[in-house]
Amino acid sequence: MAGLAAEWLLAAASLLLRLGLAQGQQDGEWSTIVSFNVGLPSETFPPAFYEERRKALLASLNSTGSEATAGIAGSFENPVWKNADVVCLQEIFAQDVRQDVVALAGQAGFGHNYSVGALEASPLDGAAAACSLMFLREAQGCANSTCSLTLQDDPSALLLCFLTDCRSHVEATTQTCINCLITNGFNAQKCAHPGTNAYPTNLGLLLLSKKRILHSSLRAYEEKTALIRRGYLRADIQDLGTVFCTHMFPSLDGVTAAAAINLEQMRQLVAAAAGHNSIIVGDLNTGPAIPSADVVESFPDSYAYARSQGFQSLYPEAAEASCTFCMTNPILMASSTPYNSSILDHILINKQVFRADTPKRVFVEDVTSASGEIGLRIPLSDHYGVQVRIASSAPIIMLPVHALVIASIAVTTLLFV
Repeated sequence: MAGLAAEWLLAAASLLLRLGLAQGQQDGEWSTIVSFNVGLPSETFPPAFYEERRKALLASLNSTGSEATAGIAGSFENPVWKNADVVCLQEIFAQDVRQDVVALAGQAGFGHNYSVGALEASPLDGAAAACSLMFLREAQGCANSTCSLTLQDDPSALLLCFLTDCRSHVEATTQTCINCLITNGFNAQKCAHPGTNAYPTNLGLLLLSKKRILHSSLRAYEEKTALIRRGYLRADIQDLGTVFCTHMFPSLDGVTAAAAINLEQMRQLVAAAAGHNSIIVGDLNTGPAIPSADVVESFPDSYAYARSQGFQSLYPEAAEASCTFCMTNPILMASSTPYNSSILDHILINKQVFRADTPKRVFVEDVTSASGEIGLRIPLSDHYGVQVRIASSAPIIMLPVHALVIASIAVTTLLFV
């Protein structure tokens, strides 16, 4: 009898295991991933048409006519939000904008989200100023002598010059102090005052998901002092994989180390993503040249490194691939800074792990009118977004809980029969 019982239990366990494996061997379901740099970085140095675009971004999510944005910019339905399962947004620094986006995204079906308020305590608790008076005196002295500029001339140019040409001073202070100077326009009086907000220590990243986020975490790129701190959000998402949402260091005039900084960030990001069913999403500020589309390469070593490690960007390979950061974008055309057209925004996958379909550029429509510019219509951002549908291409072994329990009982019982 004991032998028959053992045989029965073994057969039952084997059947349940086969059923579980059969279920697990189905290809993963399709998920639509979107990356979008919304271009709302700072109210201290606001980009062109900041307020109009902020209102339009909220209205694009407000397809239900929610009172949350009543009277701001109306509401219109953008199909990108409807079709997307996971969205990585960059350059949402203001807390009120982030809160409005999260609230409206929740109504649009994004029941899960992850962001971070700050990498350091902010605003300061009043116990200390962001910067010491001694540092600020030395910093202003260096900036005035090296940059030949004053706050009255051009505060943003003075700040950038200081951060790039007075590196010894920058490296001698804290990230909180640097971010306070960035936030407050190099206003030394404010940053020497206890309680001044050192606000942009956050990453400006927001991850929205219609699928359950199982686990999430934040990691800053390892660098002593940055112009604005960069890093990534990591989220394990049910029925998808691990998403890394990031915004990497850009090309800046006068910052000769920019390419090396971007490459080091790419190395850190790829190392973190290796060994997982990982998807890297965001404004990576790197991309290939596509001469036929007048697309200029950006930090090619970073892009080549990601490919050498098995991570492939899908959109640049599309037949209709074009720039995501375009010199013809009305927002960039309003700037005095000359830009090249590049593909900076990406969704990177390992093609041995995922299969992909229909990569395309999104958020390309001119959706709102520019104040003070008669007849000028503008898009939501100085970047266009990218969208890709992906699914697991390898079997995912996921045994049902009841199969695991019964099989375990069976095996345990066999040990004592």
